[in-house]
Amino acid sequence: MQRWLPLAFGSLAACGTDGYVVPEADGVAIARQAFEARGVTVSETRAMGPLTIDAVGVSFVLDGWNATRGLGFEYVAEADPDFVEAATDLGDVAESEKLQTAVDAALATEPDSHVLVLHTWTHETAELAEDQLRRHVDGWLTEQGL
Repeated sequence: MQRWLPLAFGSLAACGTDGYVVPEADGVAIARQAFEARGVTVSETRAMGPLTIDAVGVSFVLDGWNATRGLGFEYVAEADPDFVEAATDLGDVAESEKLQTAVDAALATEPDSHVLVLHTWTHETAELAEDQLRRHVDGWLTEQGL
């Protein structure tokens, strides 16, 4: 697991669940814009899975992928329809960590490929939530050398 991940998930939990929740479509758009601002178009698709999470096989298509760069992301909203077969709610912080771990394990044979799993982003206001999400994705892209 990337070293930033525990810190990021910890800060998300500190924001609590009250306030503005970035909807999946908006979260995907924000992440996509952040990637594109760094010159990485993530308009391709890539299927992931089946990945095993809590003894359940989960398959999904990344919300954004660039095969040339081997970079992508998945924004997981609470009760995300992409994960209905999972036994647990992958929109929850702890469950999103499990998904990130499963994705990292699936990519272990592709050391140059990296996928950022984002869980439902929440903050007091829409502006704060969207700004934090944008900064988080930017930080991850910086760690990827972009």
